[in-house]
Amino acid sequence: MSPDDRVAAIDKAVTLTDEQKPKVKSIIEADQKKMQDLFAAQDPDMREKMTKMRADENTQIKALLTDDQKTKYDAYVASMPRRGGGGPPPAQ
Repeated sequence: MSPDDRVAAIDKAVTLTDEQKPKVKSIIEADQKKMQDLFAAQDPDMREKMTKMRADENTQIKALLTDDQKTKYDAYVASMPRRGGGGPPPAQ
């Protein structure tokens, strides 16, 4: 999913303000670049690092949101399919 598509999906879920949209896009683009670098380097710890990056990305995005938007964002994130090959999601 492109950064614009991801922003649109988040906007649909939480109704971002015009001020929030470019900030969210910037966070997503920065993380996308880091993930591409991990792929290119064929880092053996790639899965672990990508999981941490995604968690950090979510934290950064939530820092931009109102309390009401945070609740909606959490529901949006929870509704996303897990990647990485079958099985139940990790226990929390």
